[in-house]
Amino acid sequence: MRRLGAGLAGAVLVLAGGAPAGAVDGTLPGGIGIAVDIETPLPDTVIPKGTTTVVGTASIGTKATTPTTSLVYVLDSSGSLTQRGWDAEKQAVGEFHRQVAQQPYLGVGNAGLVAFSTRAQIAWTGPAAGPRFHDALADLPWHDGSTNFTAGLRAGAEVASATTEPRSIMLFLSDGRDNHTLEDFEGALAAVPERVDIHTVAFGPDATCGDGPRSLKRMADVTGGACV
Repeated sequence: MRRLGAGLAGAVLVLAGGAPAGAVDGTLPGGIGIAVDIETPLPDTVIPKGTTTVVGTASIGTKATTPTTSLVYVLDSSGSLTQRGWDAEKQAVGEFHRQVAQQPYLGVGNAGLVAFSTRAQIAWTGPAAGPRFHDALADLPWHDGSTNFTAGLRAGAEVASATTEPRSIMLFLSDGRDNHTLEDFEGALAAVPERVDIHTVAFGPDATCGDGPRSLKRMADVTGGACV
């Protein structure tokens, strides 16, 4: 919270004559909390024409908002990633979750965690806030299997569908290409609910978004997200 007073630059507010002082407590576009509380002049004070110093407090990004979004992380645990790559992937997800998803003013309610290789495992679901997500992430083992996008996609969609927030974002990370061509990848894409956007991440020094029908780019394009 930043204190506003006569000694600070930018603390002077020009008010038109007859405009009463007041307060604001709400949200900016996107749901970020904002609050302004004016101490002097008092509410309903009529300000003469000219420049008047206003003293009060203002805050932004500190007020928790009603949860509007859930986050589901789908992590590639295939053999091509290696144990070292798997540890780096988990570290990246943990840092992102700590810096973004656990900020109360961003409105993230629930989170889910999925790992996939040949098959998929729903590792954890629950509130985004608190240490339990990080504990589950730390305990998640490297599976050392093949790369089955469809299995990861189906498990991620199952978790996202079970959340109650109006919107869900799935972050799908992989270092390689789907090599389970007999799986119904398009069917799994079609089954993703409209409220779920999938953003895919080509994770690793040799990973790419690709342009094929079973690529990370395809997954993001169909579901309203982007591949990075």
